[in-house]
Amino acid sequence: MISPSSCLHISGESDSFTFDSHQIGSGRNWIWKWLDLEASDCDLLAVSDFRVKSRDTTTPPMMESTQSVGGADYGSVRVGTFMGRQIIKLTASALLSQPSTATTLQECTNGIMRDDFDEYESALLQKEATLDYLCNLPPHRYEANYAKLVPEEMSGKNFMATYGSHNDPVTTIDPKRIYVTKDPTAHPIYENFHVNAFAALLSAASTDEQLSVLGEFLYQSHYSYSKCGLGSDGTDRLVSLVQQMQHTKKNGSERKGTLFGAKIT
Repeated sequence: MISPSSCLHISGESDSFTFDSHQIGSGRNWIWKWLDLEASDCDLLAVSDFRVKSRDTTTPPMMESTQSVGGADYGSVRVGTFMGRQIIKLTASALLSQPSTATTLQECTNGIMRDDFDEYESALLQKEATLDYLCNLPPHRYEANYAKLVPEEMSGKNFMATYGSHNDPVTTIDPKRIYVTKDPTAHPIYENFHVNAFAALLSAASTDEQLSVLGEFLYQSHYSYSKCGLGSDGTDRLVSLVQQMQHTKKNGSERKGTLFGAKIT
């Protein structure tokens, strides 16, 4: 494992940057992620002439530690995530039990016969009623049926009174505690979409436009993670430096290369 005095090195085309560990904080294992690549020393992924280098800058926390550096502890974020999943599952079950609103077999929805539509919708709701992982829920289904029902936050007491158990064998709900639920619930749903879209876009022609979109996915992933309370001033500072370089280049800098995006979790 790399010592706390190690540094993070990032490069893009002709530019190269190094950040000492004291510049980005301490107390956790900083990891750059690209797709589902988890860097645990120094890994490199090249897209044309665009490179990302990643390196641990501190020793990792002990497994039993649950405190992040972004204000929220990992345990409470996990509880909030499982709360959201339970709300989605029970909502899907409730929707399944509702009778069809069709008044005639000729009623159509987007050109689909109502009976066929109901069968299609029922199949989706059945999957969602037994949802194992939030990443398996497409964003459009989340927005259509569940996003408005997941509260920004919820007390453990109110959740248990309304929904029962959150069905997580690892964590326990504290009835007296307020848990953030909406952001931790949405994060894995949209993160899975980001990863799949990122992977698909890698096969496109290598252009600055392609790299800009890839970078945008990284930015969105980074800030989604931070909204869960698991980010930090240090990681946000690194991402800001990448953005500064990118926009300086767009505004006519003579710099030959640039960075297009960053995600630090």
